[in-house]
Amino acid sequence: DAITIFSSKMVKGMDSNSDMTITRKEFVDYRLPRFLKSDANKDQHLEASEFPNSNALKGADKDADGKLSLKEYNDMFSGQFDGLDSDKDGKITSKDKRKK
Repeated sequence: DAITIFSSKMVKGMDSNSDMTITRKEFVDYRLPRFLKSDANKDQHLEASEFPNSNALKGADKDADGKLSLKEYNDMFSGQFDGLDSDKDGKITSKDKRKK
């Protein structure tokens, strides 16, 4: 069955082995190109000018240095994965539905 909590384009991009199951690794890895593209000065961190959501940056900036390391960026999306895995089985499948 199709995963419906994301667009089909996102599912195709995330589901690297096309098994209709998105693992935490696939979910987080899907975002790596955006980090690399957004890191304009190539310092392996996203500063406020490189990251569009200031509230998310503040919440994910665990060392409070005003920027996101790749680890902090990945941890932010790993936390989002937990919220999307509604049946808490460690993967996103057609069984997972958005909370209303």
